[in-house]
Amino acid sequence: MFPLSIFPHRSYKVKGHHYRELHPLFLDEENTKVLSPIIDLFQKALNEKWRQDEIEQKLKRFKKQLPGRKYSAVKRTLKDFFTFQEISLFDFVPERTTQELKKKGLTTLFDLELYLYQIINEQYNGYLSLEKRDDFLKRKSLEFDFPSQKKLEEALRLAQEKNYRMRLTSDELPTSALITQHYHYHILETILMNSTRLILEKKEKTGAFIKDAIYLCKKYLLDFNIYLYQKGLQKSNKLLKIEETAEQFAAAKKVTLQIEGPKEVGGSPKDYSWHLKKFLLELLGRYQEMKIEIHLKIHQKKCFYKLRKKDLTIIKKSIGIVKKEGKVDIDSKIEAQFQRFFGTNTAG
Repeated sequence: MFPLSIFPHRSYKVKGHHYRELHPLFLDEENTKVLSPIIDLFQKALNEKWRQDEIEQKLKRFKKQLPGRKYSAVKRTLKDFFTFQEISLFDFVPERTTQELKKKGLTTLFDLELYLYQIINEQYNGYLSLEKRDDFLKRKSLEFDFPSQKKLEEALRLAQEKNYRMRLTSDELPTSALITQHYHYHILETILMNSTRLILEKKEKTGAFIKDAIYLCKKYLLDFNIYLYQKGLQKSNKLLKIEETAEQFAAAKKVTLQIEGPKEVGGSPKDYSWHLKKFLLELLGRYQEMKIEIHLKIHQKKCFYKLRKKDLTIIKKSIGIVKKEGKVDIDSKIEAQFQRFFGTNTAG
């Protein structure tokens, strides 16, 4: 998940009301072209064991192709697949030697360097000539079971640098498609986790839309209401029955489904936002044309985020939403579970 601060926004005033609109960070085709070269760069970094600061410096050349805050968002997404770890002293010695080193209190490269300096101070008055230094390192490499004197010298050199190296978090390099998928998952998770309300508006196939939406809301235990503006009608989730509602809304020109967000309901915001995300992705698999607006609170300030047609197309393509058809029916188990959570709600 991203921090909310990563989303750009603009504020404006309409009829005395202040609005704060978040701007999308979705990756378009032009943006995703840069991911393959980034993966190649990281593969080279793994093979050649570049330091973290080296990688971050070389990564900056892609900044222009990821304008605004997309660059920061992509960097955060890459952490799903790559991590930086300090090179351990135990990377240089066989396993049989690690316990002996631990007994001496040596667990890091810096510990080793400090230990050797102490010996030099005690036994050589703090100074080693080049000839003695070579002999000293040779003996210590044998004592600590290093493969060679050169390996000991490499370890001591790394102790003086930023000795962080990149590691893969899985067995294989990620693909551009997988990085894009994770990126857009993070966007949805961040927005939905901080949402107060999700508003979906549908103008065609309203009866089928409402029937499917109610099924999914009940399946994922979401607190929802449905509105029909033409007649000033509002239904609460306690009163809804799929057959009645589908018929009632079938002829409507426009219906609106309003779902409360995790900021407005009890329980675990993380669990609820996960349900909200599953609901949204499954509904997108059934209906391609709808307006979606998400209301959020950032530092007690009300904001909104509009998922436009272009955004929805990008989400569906990158996340791999499968188009779903056919009837849906709420079985008794789903209904009973939903009523346990929301059965006490009152109309309106």
